[in-house]
Amino acid sequence: MAKNHRLKLLVDQVSGQVIWLTYYYDSLPVPMFDQTLDMQRFRGDVDFDVWNSYLDFTLYCSGGVLYKKEINEEFKSRFEVTQLKRAKAIALDYINAGIDFQNEKSRVAYKGLHTIARSGHLFDEQWINYFQEEYGCSKESAIKLAEFKTQEVNDTEFFLESTRHTAYNQISKATTLEEVIDVYECTCTKLFYSMRPTLTNFSALKKPF
Repeated sequence: MAKNHRLKLLVDQVSGQVIWLTYYYDSLPVPMFDQTLDMQRFRGDVDFDVWNSYLDFTLYCSGGVLYKKEINEEFKSRFEVTQLKRAKAIALDYINAGIDFQNEKSRVAYKGLHTIARSGHLFDEQWINYFQEEYGCSKESAIKLAEFKTQEVNDTEFFLESTRHTAYNQISKATTLEEVIDVYECTCTKLFYSMRPTLTNFSALKKPF
């Protein structure tokens, strides 16, 4: 029985092979890192197991059509290149998720003050008065608190975005699977992102032959 799918894909421009996919058709950003890949969307019925075909490196997309293609000698000869591209996409995808997670934690911790602090408006009179009432402090102390919270928000945002760009650059330039795994693990540790999977155990990177 055919099953309807809504997919966002990274597809190799030459072979048409699907390097990476997500079922978050509308929201999840694509970890684009390679000019040899195209972002494509697919929405429609498929009469084969899309996910298992992706895991087995037999999923292809051309002209908006998903199809399977059995492993041949040509694919075997370029497997390590394909595996490396897939590892980069998966690593960047999970690093982005870790950064989004930490951003959300920051917003929750500031109880609605995050956007105000980013804009510099914590120094407005109404917020200085709020800090005085909330913490029972003097106006001078309230101003220092506004300075501290604004700096903390800006430092957190700078740290997360610089971490994203550093990981993006390092992973984009990586030439081996081991390099990608090393950058990925170090970045996730830096982000205190413990929910990430271990790339070495990721089934989408396993050799299918």
